[in-house]
Amino acid sequence: MRFVLLSSLALALVACAAQAHAKRPGEPTSYEASDRNGDGVVDRNEFQSRMVDVFYVTDADKDGGLSPEELPSVGPSAFRGADMDGDGKLQLPEFLNARAKDFDAADSSGDGVLSKSEVKNFD
Repeated sequence: MRFVLLSSLALALVACAAQAHAKRPGEPTSYEASDRNGDGVVDRNEFQSRMVDVFYVTDADKDGGLSPEELPSVGPSAFRGADMDGDGKLQLPEFLNARAKDFDAADSSGDGVLSKSEVKNFD
């Protein structure tokens, strides 16, 4: 089962910046910010690092776990599928595990990196 934080991976990459503040002129896009080494693609380590950022920004009550209320775009069955210990919250490892599955699904070329077109085409 695919766990999609928002309606698509592209939106998930934008989630951190969108929740933190509105994009300011000259500020990099979320994809650009995710591409931390500036090579034009997002590798698995960059993606995971970005998802850690997303986790902590999304954790509105700062309790170290994401509740269904903090992830309103995630359907109940997808949330339960990602909540491996069944405690009603996604801890960071559970969240990253679910996001890693999305990375794999979006990496249509199988080369271990996400291009802008792979992110755009993932839904």
